[in-house]
Amino acid sequence: MDGQMTLDTTDKTANFLVSVFRGGFGDTSAFSVEAGVSDALIPALVSTGTLPAGTVALAADAYSIQTNIGMHYQDGIMQGHIAPKVKIEALSAYVGQTVAIALELKSSSKFSINDTMRQMVVYFNVDSLLDEAIPPTNLIDPSAWQILHIADNDNVLFTINPDGSILATGGNNGHQGVFQAVQVQAGKSYTINLHVKGSGATDTWYEVYVASKAPVQGVDYTNDPSDIKRLSLNTWSGCGKAPFDGALATISCSGSGNLVKFTSAGTVYIVIKSGGVSLGTDGILASDIDFRRVQ
Repeated sequence: MDGQMTLDTTDKTANFLVSVFRGGFGDTSAFSVEAGVSDALIPALVSTGTLPAGTVALAADAYSIQTNIGMHYQDGIMQGHIAPKVKIEALSAYVGQTVAIALELKSSSKFSINDTMRQMVVYFNVDSLLDEAIPPTNLIDPSAWQILHIADNDNVLFTINPDGSILATGGNNGHQGVFQAVQVQAGKSYTINLHVKGSGATDTWYEVYVASKAPVQGVDYTNDPSDIKRLSLNTWSGCGKAPFDGALATISCSGSGNLVKFTSAGTVYIVIKSGGVSLGTDGILASDIDFRRVQ
């Protein structure tokens, strides 16, 4: 038995093809084989080291298979195919894991089944498949931003615009921000960037964080650990005082940089916050906010 995988971008499935063969050539008339799934096989194969540690069975609603397999004489071989179709969107629940579908030949309309060859396992690393199935795209959802209230006033006010841009205005030592959660993969690198425009600020900070630490209303989102502040305008450090209009990754004068890599999969938060004496006459407008996997 062998296996291969193709992507169906219309149905959004990863389609595996597992070939089933019959030995012998005395009778080349067509027949059928009944196939099924045997999830109990997976823990046993993990325990013996045949499957990678931590491999889990893919839930039945995450894929489909035809169980009645037609066997036909083709190219000098009696063969048929089991074709599991895995739903790409269902794999988000398995990020960071190896999943498996344990297939078993249950019965045959003709001939006996070799007991030592009746079972086969399709398994794959979900992150690797998703990398192939889903090209890197912007993970920011313009409708998912939430206001982060830090100060007990609205002296600094963040406004989320219908076009996805975010305007921060005010000053008077206020402090406010926005945040949203995104999902990341283990061992992958991501970039964060946005276009910022302003008329020039006074005694002001404007900061972008990417971290697994969840924001809490009424609590400042600080640079702890010390590398989670990625980009920043900071008038004390030399940027944001004069008018600006460009990519924050270029203008930024404080922070660890816009490239970030995560050691484990899960939820991280994009936080943009600002405060100070004056954010400028026109405030600070953020647009083209982009967070995406690069490798």
